[in-house]
Amino acid sequence: MSENISLEPKANKEEEIQINDSVISEYKLKEWADDFTLMTAGYRSKLDPEDIKSSECPFNIVTVSILGEAKARVFARKLFKDKTGSVHIGGETRPHTQEFIGILARIYAANGFNVHLREGVSTTPIWYSSYG
Repeated sequence: MSENISLEPKANKEEEIQINDSVISEYKLKEWADDFTLMTAGYRSKLDPEDIKSSECPFNIVTVSILGEAKARVFARKLFKDKTGSVHIGGETRPHTQEFIGILARIYAANGFNVHLREGVSTTPIWYSSYG
């Protein structure tokens, strides 16, 4: 695992990922970007259930962070001028879901969004995210 990746999903401090040549190489980000696709249910790929930071599987804390930052920037561009965006971040039952929610919540908040999480609920039914 890269020394540059020290993110903690529930940390209460500013953190950053530096996407340098070492991280690009270790996490095979060029290959990941070339193979990247979204499906109707979102992003699907292999994930290491034991290690959220694993560079051996394409679904990890680095790629989720990249996706979150990209999506936050697109959402911000689509907002009306001088409006604050709001997002609901939910999840499912796969390993690391709560950590991914924590990272994404921090990324959206850092981009100026109001973030809504469901307290005490670890999964979000699709209808809640679609119509909530």
